[in-house]
Amino acid sequence: MSHYSDPAVKADLLRRLARVEGHVRALRAMIDRDEHCDDVLVQVSAVQGALHRVAGLLLENHVTAYLVEDDAERRSDAIEGLRKTIRQYLR
Repeated sequence: MSHYSDPAVKADLLRRLARVEGHVRALRAMIDRDEHCDDVLVQVSAVQGALHRVAGLLLENHVTAYLVEDDAERRSDAIEGLRKTIRQYLR
């Protein structure tokens, strides 16, 4: 069973992560070639931005899954679980 309610979201996440992998491979190659620190830092920033977008998409999907809960008591538990997830991510 998928944790992702929308197969398109899962496909988007996997596509984005493949792009992150490419950025990281490029970073390794740049360091191996002793490229200038400024250029390496630009690539690091690209990796961070791409991961930030992945996290945002994950969090958005997670919030949507929690908010569709119909039962009030379970919804309250779900919201507390969501708060915990957000706190862990923002550390």
